[in-house]
Amino acid sequence: MKLAELAARIAGKSGITNTQAEQAVNALKEVIAEELKKNEKFYLYGLGTFHLQVRSARRGRNPKTGAVLEIPPKKIIKWSSSKIFDRLSGAGEVA
Repeated sequence: MKLAELAARIAGKSGITNTQAEQAVNALKEVIAEELKKNEKFYLYGLGTFHLQVRSARRGRNPKTGAVLEIPPKKIIKWSSSKIFDRLSGAGEVA
């Protein structure tokens, strides 16, 4: 789903305009990014937790030449879902 589609769905469910919904979605992205820069973790009750994780340096291969190369460390964003999503996916249920 694209952000514009998300904003349109939010607008339809909340009775606000598409522009207002897009502004809200963009504001949420900015708030999450700011919190991750500050704290390296952002918890939104009922949705889940976003946190920064460092992927360590490692060796890789160029698929064309087969040459070995060093891949530098890099920060990535991980997301852990709230328990409500576990219930929706049926996690923990026995068939």
